[in-house]
Amino acid sequence: MNILEIKGIIGKLNEEIYEQMGEEQLYLEVRSISISMVIEFLGEQLWNEDDDFRGYINEGTPEEDYEPLEGYLRKEVNKLIDSLKKIKL
Repeated sequence: MNILEIKGIIGKLNEEIYEQMGEEQLYLEVRSISISMVIEFLGEQLWNEDDDFRGYINEGTPEEDYEPLEGYLRKEVNKLIDSLKKIKL
């Protein structure tokens, strides 16, 4: 996956966040660390090229591939938001 594909996915998700929240401070961020790319939300690393924790689709077949990055990021952002909802001060 190249940086332009990742920026397209991040841009789409950030636009959705902005449309829902109207907040420019809440966004997914992609950074390059040496030769690896990292995606973060609220300072939490959700994905990186070196340790890709996405599940496989069609596992064990010639069409085996990772689950789509956009769906994975949606799931991880929602998990992070759900965990933050549990905080009570």
